[in-house]
Amino acid sequence: MEIHPQRENQPNIDFAEIKFIGLHAGWWIVELIAIVTNHGKVQHQLEQFEFDLNALGPDDPVEQRAQWGNQVHFPQLVTKGSFLPDGTQYFFIDPGGTARYSHVTRVSEQTRFLLLHAWFQYPGNRRLHHAAESTAAVLVGIPNKIASEGNILV
Repeated sequence: MEIHPQRENQPNIDFAEIKFIGLHAGWWIVELIAIVTNHGKVQHQLEQFEFDLNALGPDDPVEQRAQWGNQVHFPQLVTKGSFLPDGTQYFFIDPGGTARYSHVTRVSEQTRFLLLHAWFQYPGNRRLHHAAESTAAVLVGIPNKIASEGNILV
């Protein structure tokens, strides 16, 4: 029987969601959410907590690209940035702790699909990183009242 160490000094972290808030003046208001939970037993510092949101529109070809491991290419950059506030170089999360970060942006109602990439670096000489992705279909024909209640989570 092979025994695997618990690796208690290594992070065990989850994150990345896309939430549709509502439709207004031809734009979806969308909240990009990063939820970081430290399931490990030691505190972790994380740096360069960044994201980009890309879209696939109705006129874009549906292509797979080798650069993405033969996954679908989302050619339109909607926005990119950092989940960290300006001037903040890192954040930390204690064992058993959960932190929530968000960024609110707009997406054209013509957009069909979204792909959120989010990543951060671990400090130190190893320059390890952690990345996550989330995809969502842009909701077509959903009444504004339902979407604005904030309970549509894709």
